[in-house]
Amino acid sequence: MMKSVPFNLGRNQFWLVTLVLLSACGPLGPQRVLTEQWSVQQAIRYQEILVDLTSPVMEGRGAGTAGLDLARDYIANDFKRLGLAPAFDYDVNPSFSQPFEINLGPEVHSQALILEDSSVLESGREFNAVGISASDFFEGQAIFVGYGIESKRHTYNSYESLAPEDIDGKIVVVYRFEPQDSTGHSLWSQRDGYGIGRWSRQATFHRKAETAARHGASALLVVNPPSLDSGSKLVSVARSGGLDASIPVIHITSNVFERMLASCTQMSPDIFSKRLQKQADHGNTSVLSLGRIRGHVEIERQQATVSNVAAILTGSGELADEVVVVGAHYDHLGYGGIGSRVHVAQMHPGADDNASGAGALMLLAEMLRAELDHATRRTVLFVAFAGEERGLLGSAYLTKHLGQLGVNAKQIVAMVNMDMIGRLENNRLFVFGTDSGDQWNQLLGNANQSIGLDLHTDGSAQGASDHVHFYNQKIPVLHFFTGAHADYHRPSDTVEKINQVGSMRVLSLVKSLVIELVIQRQRLAFKHDNSIEMRRPTAPSHGAGYLGIMPDYETLHGESGCGVQAVTINGPAHQAGLRENDVIVRWGKNAIGNVYDLTRQLRSSEIGSQVELRVLRSGKPIQLMVKIGSRSK
Repeated sequence: MMKSVPFNLGRNQFWLVTLVLLSACGPLGPQRVLTEQWSVQQAIRYQEILVDLTSPVMEGRGAGTAGLDLARDYIANDFKRLGLAPAFDYDVNPSFSQPFEINLGPEVHSQALILEDSSVLESGREFNAVGISASDFFEGQAIFVGYGIESKRHTYNSYESLAPEDIDGKIVVVYRFEPQDSTGHSLWSQRDGYGIGRWSRQATFHRKAETAARHGASALLVVNPPSLDSGSKLVSVARSGGLDASIPVIHITSNVFERMLASCTQMSPDIFSKRLQKQADHGNTSVLSLGRIRGHVEIERQQATVSNVAAILTGSGELADEVVVVGAHYDHLGYGGIGSRVHVAQMHPGADDNASGAGALMLLAEMLRAELDHATRRTVLFVAFAGEERGLLGSAYLTKHLGQLGVNAKQIVAMVNMDMIGRLENNRLFVFGTDSGDQWNQLLGNANQSIGLDLHTDGSAQGASDHVHFYNQKIPVLHFFTGAHADYHRPSDTVEKINQVGSMRVLSLVKSLVIELVIQRQRLAFKHDNSIEMRRPTAPSHGAGYLGIMPDYETLHGESGCGVQAVTINGPAHQAGLRENDVIVRWGKNAIGNVYDLTRQLRSSEIGSQVELRVLRSGKPIQLMVKIGSRSK
């Protein structure tokens, strides 16, 4: 075990002293509840785990770092210390770890951009490839086409005045974002109601790149419009990944764009650029030839092996073959990049997200190991998930490979998830998924009687955390969460901001609940909420069009089709006859190799249009006709 560093938590240090005094003073009326739920030693142990998991040697527990491997071993060794059994049965080699491969995202291996006057631009300062960029060489005439948008919905077409031969083989240059009002706000996103924050889907790099490619462009250069000029600040390749474009996509600075404009005008290039934006904002795109340019982009997409960590507290008697799963993800963002809300390479400790939950999982295992001695009880599976920050990948992999645990989904009675439980405020705790099991509200009420938390329950079992994949296996789930805060996905999510006493109270509730799940004879019945939309907020976005499926994220890449993990009742896919475990291999005339291919086609489809799908069902091809729906319906 790693040696803990000195711990100084301000208000939490005060609370630890208070706990010691309370435990020494005997019964103190209502305050006695503080000492009945956990011991001071357990609170100190939780403190040590938090410090260890957020220490610099853990490197923010980022995918692909040695620190994440260290965190994996730290948790596994603690499970072993407790005498728990390794969860994964690899024949003669039982293990606490379940390794799997993930995509770390794009990195620029090499890039170059040379203007017509033979000036070589500085990589990373004057231009930078976008994460979705294809790898290729390009050379040709550069053509400016305003925002580079075609949208029937908005009767807007930047390419309207151009013939196919005007673009074929050329390098298209466009403004970033989309038409704006005088204050710099989108003219479209609020009206549509489906924007990405302040922008509609028309503003994405991918949409612009695929529109340019459809017209025959060999590459796309994107520049911020004058109203939102970021100076020399360029988009990070790591923060701009997602659906792969079919042509190179490069972000250039406004200074580079103005140098290209200089040959087109007698006026100052910066003033000319403002005039061009004003015209484009009003739908009047000026098409300009900006001289010949050449360059290349080479993007590498790295893989890494990460591991779920799991241990078993074996049950006893007639309930021993049934399983209660308790989980928390232990990975975080490392040094930033994908998912970070800041643009600097700095370690993200992830104290609340999710050292708070992972630490509670470890301490809960210790508590239950000591307290569960009932003659008849269910087995408890403790799981620390990896890959959550990359898209719930660890829980997706585990639920797809339950055989490695020696169980099937029908044996799992319930799944309890702790994700971000370290910032309890005003005694308020959020609990999601209460409609997924017929006894959840009663069990929660009973467990909370002696703790007195202000429970804010939500029936929905969907959301951006690991319980979702268990719900999709028709398993009752709960997700415990103390709330969002300004430090989320920032380097400032540090251990001294954890409300340790609050976390221990949440853990006490979870412990009481899990004990009841383990020993009660009656099993929870799964309930499906038909109003729940099967989607994952961290998944590749499906734009305005809506199918109503949860893709199988094991088919995120590859060429074998997009698997269907779940289907929303009465959604477009369900009405078309699509089923769980189907594999979509063709969208109209276009082959579907993976989740990204399906998302690309859905993004380019009009709401209300009909598309013929070719689907493999148990290996046999069938044809289905689906009508594209809208999320607003």
